[in-house]
Amino acid sequence: MIDPFKTDLEQSSLILKRFALARAFIVTIVAVYCGFLQVSTGARTDLSTAYLFAILAVALIESFLVAGIIAAGYAPTMRMSLFLLCADLVLISAITLMTGGSASVFVFLNVAVILSASLLLSLNWSAFVATICSLLFLAVMVLELHGYVLPASPFQVKAMNMSGLHRWADTGMKIFAFYLTAFLGGLLSHRVGLLQSFHESILNSLSSGYLSINRDQMVTYLNPAGSRLLKWERMDAVGKNVSTIFPVIDVPNPLVEAIAKQKESNSREIAVMRGDGKTIPVGVTVSPIKSSTQKLLGAVGSFIDLTELKQMEDRLRRADRLAAIGETSAGLAHEIRNPVASIRGAVQELSENLKLEDSNRQLFSIVVRECDQLGKIVSDFLEFVSGRIHEDGYFNINTLLDEVVEIAQRNFFNGDGQIYATIPPALGEIKGNRAQMQEALLNVVRNGREAMPAGGCLRIDAAGSGAEVRITIEDEGTGISPEELRRVFDPFFTTKPRGTGLGLAIVHKIITSHKGSIDVDSRVGEGTRIKIILPRIG
Repeated sequence: MIDPFKTDLEQSSLILKRFALARAFIVTIVAVYCGFLQVSTGARTDLSTAYLFAILAVALIESFLVAGIIAAGYAPTMRMSLFLLCADLVLISAITLMTGGSASVFVFLNVAVILSASLLLSLNWSAFVATICSLLFLAVMVLELHGYVLPASPFQVKAMNMSGLHRWADTGMKIFAFYLTAFLGGLLSHRVGLLQSFHESILNSLSSGYLSINRDQMVTYLNPAGSRLLKWERMDAVGKNVSTIFPVIDVPNPLVEAIAKQKESNSREIAVMRGDGKTIPVGVTVSPIKSSTQKLLGAVGSFIDLTELKQMEDRLRRADRLAAIGETSAGLAHEIRNPVASIRGAVQELSENLKLEDSNRQLFSIVVRECDQLGKIVSDFLEFVSGRIHEDGYFNINTLLDEVVEIAQRNFFNGDGQIYATIPPALGEIKGNRAQMQEALLNVVRNGREAMPAGGCLRIDAAGSGAEVRITIEDEGTGISPEELRRVFDPFFTTKPRGTGLGLAIVHKIITSHKGSIDVDSRVGEGTRIKIILPRIG
């Protein structure tokens, strides 16, 4: 019977160990029966009898040796199973020959070997073993008929009391029984295999991860979805401790708790470190599994990746914050613009009505010019927080990216850094404000350059897929910590000594206003990758 809370290796070892012990038990019963018959009939101990007991002794020693090897931890293989079956065929044929040939009471042992082949191997192998048993049984018949080997003395009388026709009819029925056993045993094994295959097909088809462990907290099963989510190959995961395959950060492992407390765990969110070292949010539900006698067998866990859901929640939360800050900032900007306009008007009136020296007139003109600049900044900020885009129409993505690379190369990379771009032709067009999109991309490139104070390489890659264009900007800078990564798009959040904290907030606003999305992936000491997805036309 298949045990889902044992690994394939454990199940194979257990089956083969039980087979070897059952084999030793049967050999012992046969030896006791032969010894009893030898004593009760008062038969002499001839050479054939000595051979019979020697064969039984070899079979018994071999059975205990195999069981000991498997108990010591040797991994069973198909080659070992075939070796044991072949050894059994030879031993049973010798025992049959020594105990009366076709009339031997031990012919039924062939049936045990055929059933063992069905259990250890398959239907085809059981039919093959039945064929070998039949051929060996016929060989025993031939040796018996021609008197090449005499049975052991306790079995000689029974062997000589059978007529030739009866002997061949009896042989035919026994060979038929061999094949019938092979068919029924193989069919049963095949049906069990189909049931196991159906069970695995269901688990393999699940979109969520599924993991089972035994009482020793060793992983016994991991479905493909779980393998992809945890970045572990199934063959590498099975047999390892669950804390290695499913390491939980900061809180107790729910699978380990299910074994320790034998209590079901409600669905909850935890942080799990994948096989590639990245930590992701995971929703998991765990249940201990018990037998019909309430004996603990292990535990199973179903889990899903919550990364996209968390990102969506962050985007919604960020949008709410931007809306609130935008509304407040708009009011402040209006309050700033009015005094600035009054100052400008007053200074300009004074410069026109007073007789000023050239130096003083120049100072007045500077005040007017800076007031105009401040007014423009306030107007631009109000336009930003309003969320409106002045759609200039359609603009070519390739031309935009080429200009961004050229401007960045000229202004941000002056000999102490490099910028590489992979931009395929015919990426299509985007509908929106070209100047704003250029500003957003240059802002990202500038941040990447500033994250590499000692120089480095910055890559810009673009690719079109369906109705989308993907732009990836990756640097080799200092990276961003997980705590800071969650706030990179928050207005007024900055890690720079002189930063305003509006750069990436504006970038996010521009990208989302163009019905696109932007995501950041970063590791401290390795660099940052920013992925921008925009709808395209053509």
